[in-house]
Amino acid sequence: MDITILIGGLFFIYLLINAIGFESFLLLFVNVDALILVFGCTFSATLIHFPITQVFRVGQRLKFLLSFKKYNYQKDIDYLTDISKSIRSNGAQSIIGSINNCPDHFLKTGLQLLVDQIQPNELDKILSLNMNYIQKRHLQGIMFFEQMAKYAPAFGLLGTTIGLVQLLANLKDPSLIGQGMSIALVSTFYGILMANFLFAPISGRLRAYSIEELFQKEMLKVGILSVAKNESSVIVQEKMMLFLTQKERKNDQ
Repeated sequence: MDITILIGGLFFIYLLINAIGFESFLLLFVNVDALILVFGCTFSATLIHFPITQVFRVGQRLKFLLSFKKYNYQKDIDYLTDISKSIRSNGAQSIIGSINNCPDHFLKTGLQLLVDQIQPNELDKILSLNMNYIQKRHLQGIMFFEQMAKYAPAFGLLGTTIGLVQLLANLKDPSLIGQGMSIALVSTFYGILMANFLFAPISGRLRAYSIEELFQKEMLKVGILSVAKNESSVIVQEKMMLFLTQKERKNDQ
């Protein structure tokens, strides 16, 4: 898990409880009926919005969110530099063993096509199409949680409306006023909390991961195409190094 998720979550909880007070939070803001109403309605609306295939992938996306590992760009550059040297010295068939052990599917596919002597222009089209489909798959998960972030505040207001209706309907019976008042006041709180602390940050994190993965794939594509054009290992390395920051380049020297 990225440590920033843990730090951000704990810091938010601390600020929230510190502002409200722990006892006040338990007494005033914990309402199971309001929580079930807001979350249940939000999830129900999302089920209507998206096909079942997208719903089944929620667990997989949350797992990816917590298990994402930072890319080692320098390792990728070194790998393709060595591949370039091997091809120029011993031919394309010499890298078959390296391809079979390559853990990155995108890189493995690109190198396999290279060994199969696909022309650079055609190889560029295939890799770009692959990246386009990766982006579309990512966008499905991002949109799922973005939509939940849009629904949650609205259903928080719905809970407030329901609570106020119950309150006004039971003015003659003081024993029932508390329930309506509690739902009315807390539902909006839950809607805002879910949207801005849960769903929107999840979609934002998935979008950030998507951008980082596509950035890495773009760098790999540049390197693969450079190798396919039989350019020297120095050229391959320099083209890929353009994706690194100045600080990262200095650390490599």
